[in-house]
Amino acid sequence: MEIEYLAVIYGLNEYFLKWNRELDARQDNYDPETGEFYHVATPAQQTPRPLPPPVLVYSSSETVIRQLRHECRIASPILLKLARQVWQMTQNVQVKFEWVSKKENPARKMLP
Repeated sequence: MEIEYLAVIYGLNEYFLKWNRELDARQDNYDPETGEFYHVATPAQQTPRPLPPPVLVYSSSETVIRQLRHECRIASPILLKLARQVWQMTQNVQVKFEWVSKKENPARKMLP
C-alpha cells in the first residue's frame, strides 16, 4: 500500500505546483503600486484566493481511502508516516477522498 500513498502524495504535489503556477500567473497581472490587477478577463480572475480550491482524490485502494478518512486504523509505522504526510499537506485544503473500483478506474487502461 506504500505505492498508493506515494501516488496520493505525488498527485497532491502536482496539484499544489499547478496552483502555485496559477498564483504566479495572477501576480504577473498585479500592479503593486495601485493594488489592482490589469489585463484580466473577469472579476473572478482578479480575486486572489488565499487557499487552493477543493480537491478530490481518487484511489482504487479502498483501504488507503478509508485510512485517509480516519475510518480505520493504520498499523504499519511506514504507512502511518505517509498518511500523516498526506494529512499535513491537506490541512488547509478542503479535500475529499473517494474510492473507485479498479474496474471503473480509467487510469487502469494507461497502466501495463
